[in-house]
Order: sequence, then structure tokens, then C-alpha cells
Amino acid sequence: MPVLVPLSDLIGLSRQTCVMAYQYGAIMGDLIVPTNGALMAIMAVSGIPYNKWFKFAWRPTLLMLLVGAMAIMVAVAAGYK
Repeated sequence: MPVLVPLSDLIGLSRQTCVMAYQYGAIMGDLIVPTNGALMAIMAVSGIPYNKWFKFAWRPTLLMLLVGAMAIMVAVAAGYK
């Protein structure tokens, strides 16, 4: 996270918008990436194989990605500070 402030200043984006984009990306990764320990533990306890989870989760993840991208575009257009 400490690298986001100079990066946002360098590209002319507000710091809040840059952090918001980072948070959206982190959340998207946590929902579907198989290296997330909590996700793998819950799937192991419930007996759900990863390929079945991926088939279920890719559509909502894509939808949230599109909503997040639109929110970031609105934040940039509105000059969110």
C-alpha cells in the first residue's frame, strides 16, 4: 500500500481513487484465487472441489469486476478526492 500514494501522484489520480481500485482488485482476487487460505479451508471443510467453485464463482466475480470498473470510472470522472 505505501507505493500507491506516490504512484497515484505520479499518474495524476487522486489517492482515494487509487486505493479504491486496489481494494476492488484485492477483493476480486480473494474470491477466486486458489492461494487464498481462508477460501481453500472453507472449501475443504464443506467438501466443495475447486473446479466446482470456479464454475460457480466466475460469473458473480465478473459482474463485480464490471461494477467496480464502473465505480472507478465514475470516481475519476467526478474527481473523487
